[in-house]
Amino acid sequence: MALFELVDQTKVRFKEPASSLWDFPGYARAYWEAASQLAESQPDNSLAAFPMAFLYRHALELAIKSILVGEGPITGKCEDDVLKIGHRLTPHTGDLRKVLEHHSLLDAFGYQFRALETLIKEWETLDPDAMALRYSVKKDGNTASNERLEKVRIDAVGLSRDMDGALNYLFDCLSEIHRRMHRDILEEEGVE
Repeated sequence: MALFELVDQTKVRFKEPASSLWDFPGYARAYWEAASQLAESQPDNSLAAFPMAFLYRHALELAIKSILVGEGPITGKCEDDVLKIGHRLTPHTGDLRKVLEHHSLLDAFGYQFRALETLIKEWETLDPDAMALRYSVKKDGNTASNERLEKVRIDAVGLSRDMDGALNYLFDCLSEIHRRMHRDILEEEGVE
């Protein structure tokens, strides 16, 4: 039996069906769910805390990109522009602010955008390119990917709480943006 096999994507069962390779929200939710499951094992100060943190960080990146890839008219950037930025989070903050402000969602659903900015800055300080939690050494094989990680203590409960809050906020915003977009389409077509 093969470990990996090609399957018809329409038959894959996720909590939310994947619609295409570019299904950033589906991937973000999958990483978030995996991170949450690891967080439940309370991996403070163990090596398991690093994959948990990486999964949360990647879920955050994909959730942000989920919002930005469809909002080119507001940001002036197409999907390729969003993707070319790479794994850094800070370069997306200004565009995310524009989009959420445009939709009146900067401080919505009981969440403050400033809290998200603070969280992003913390991630940028710890792991700006999303590599330090992924690998223990750089490509040269001799240099630690992030010397600070040797001194980092991960509070799994706190990280989980903060990341769940940020991800809930981003997905609520994404849902509201999609709801409004569908409402506008229906209004244009004269459907009530």
